[in-house]
Amino acid sequence: MKPVIHILIAGLIIAASLTAQEKPVPGQRPAGIAPTDSVARPVTQQPSTKSAQGLPKFDIPEYVITGIVSIELPDASKQEASEPDHVLALADPAAFPRDRSSYDFHADQKITLSPAAARIGNGRLQMSSGTYLTSHVGLRHMVVDPEYFFGVQGDYRSSKAYIPFANRSSGDILVRGGIVLNSPADWFDRGLLAGGLGYASETYRFYGYGDPSLTRTITRFDLSSRYDSPRAALFTHDANLGLALNSIKDSTTSLTETLLGAGAGVNVLIWSFPLEGRVDFMLASLTGNSTASFPYVDARIATEKLWYGDFFVQASLHGYLAQGMLGQKFARAYPHVALGYRVMHNTVLSLSYAGRVQQNTLSGLMSLHPYISANATLRQSDIPIDAIAALETDWSPVWRSRFSARFQSVRDFPLLTEGTSGGIWTTDYRGTTKISSFKADLFAKFDANSYFTLSWEINDSKNTITQWKVPYLPDLRLNGGAWLELAPGFGLFPSVAYVGNRARDLFAAGKLKGFVCANLHAEYALFQPLSISVDFMNLTNTRYEEWSGYQAVPLTITAGLTMRW
Repeated sequence: MKPVIHILIAGLIIAASLTAQEKPVPGQRPAGIAPTDSVARPVTQQPSTKSAQGLPKFDIPEYVITGIVSIELPDASKQEASEPDHVLALADPAAFPRDRSSYDFHADQKITLSPAAARIGNGRLQMSSGTYLTSHVGLRHMVVDPEYFFGVQGDYRSSKAYIPFANRSSGDILVRGGIVLNSPADWFDRGLLAGGLGYASETYRFYGYGDPSLTRTITRFDLSSRYDSPRAALFTHDANLGLALNSIKDSTTSLTETLLGAGAGVNVLIWSFPLEGRVDFMLASLTGNSTASFPYVDARIATEKLWYGDFFVQASLHGYLAQGMLGQKFARAYPHVALGYRVMHNTVLSLSYAGRVQQNTLSGLMSLHPYISANATLRQSDIPIDAIAALETDWSPVWRSRFSARFQSVRDFPLLTEGTSGGIWTTDYRGTTKISSFKADLFAKFDANSYFTLSWEINDSKNTITQWKVPYLPDLRLNGGAWLELAPGFGLFPSVAYVGNRARDLFAAGKLKGFVCANLHAEYALFQPLSISVDFMNLTNTRYEEWSGYQAVPLTITAGLTMRW
């Protein structure tokens, strides 16, 4: 049964159960999984998908995050077409108060299944090289049987310095597998038992620091397991357990972050009304010059999406327990509510509220900001207000649009400052940080491998103590891209982005100037399994800083081979 968003009060449950439309019970679990290219990646592999600077991609569109609208908008990232590994990768501070459980805890990722009538296998081998000795080798292979699946994937990337000390390298490997269980017990028969084992390592230098030879190496070991009960059962349940070990070594600092997570959930019918209950727990521990542990608990009860004609509602109630540095320890309870109305046959207006407590881990902060200090303070963010209003329209089978406004109020937002070090950032928590965002998204999905996207976003932020903006959150951001199959076997993927001015520090008034960056990816299939490609990154050779003092990669050209089977 799909994950749901949640219950507000018990009275709503009883009242809704008398009149609401029930969600159909899913059919029996098929034995198979999604194609190799769409398999979810764990945290261990995220560094290898970043740009040469190692900064994360922009946020995915909010409709993916909220999931409250019934219109199925296209998701370009799920297409088989081999897009470039990065279009424009800059840190997004607004990602801090979002739910990053899938970033920090691999075991929380569900493995998506799709029908497989017979045993099949598929895979992909990629090799590329280019200017500044930029190299990449990647392998994916997956075997799917009606009763089990197994997959392995690995990547290695490296680039030499386009300026002194800017070279970096990374590698990762992941093994995943699962079996469909058979048992005389109905509650156990056709359940899925799955697990994964991953390892990754990344090395880079602080080339914008006073001592540019300062080197950081991050290694990560992931172990995860998950059980999902048979989907055909009226009473379903699942459980997950995961362990992640992150070793972070700088030239002067060495520490280990251990993330131990566990979760369990049930879905039941009460008076023909579906409910979900779930508890997730994570213990984050830091071991170095000293030892500290920070538990985090999220317990919730939730409803399915309930439709009353053209109106729908979802609700839940969450209870949080959290602990952070500097004596932080607190408990919160927040409702989550999503309301929507189909104003026309192709248009849905929705409102949502989701107050919550966001766990911040050191590895999570470093995945967003690679030059943050290993000794940065860690506190959990209390988000009493996170409200979104959105209007989504399905204009035709090809064109869709979304307009949204979002307001967030965050206590203990991890704000960034260089202090006196210059080139190494640390975190500062003070006052309340308020972020307002307005977005417009346009999507066109022509066929499985041809699409067009355009996104426009305005951000406004302020901290109540400093009265200044959130560092590195752009005032304006534009993104556009397309995958075009111009001829059989030949495709182009142009993309362009504009990033507006960004505050460079919590305590400094200076800003990094806006810039435009364009990229182009071209691919041609020589014959059925083999294709060649060429990438032009930063096509206009724009000179800009990703971080204060950290010059971005100039024009980079790479050529590659891809073999699929």
